[in-house]
Amino acid sequence: MWSAHFDDEMDELKMQSKERKRKNDDRNGAKIENTLNVIVENMAHFINQRHLQQIQSIKQLDICFALLLLY
Repeated sequence: MWSAHFDDEMDELKMQSKERKRKNDDRNGAKIENTLNVIVENMAHFINQRHLQQIQSIKQLDICFALLLLY
């Protein structure tokens, strides 16, 4: 009888441990996902800024070319 009670307690502790591990894994997975989202957002912002700089450069070249044509 004592052995059965001990086995039940051990099973309960194992289940609690598995549940804690699953919750921890979920939190870690969420942290990784959030980190990756931030990286992707920063990359998109950098690419967008770079693209805007290229457009600005093209506009400046167009203005220079137009001024040369007027000259």
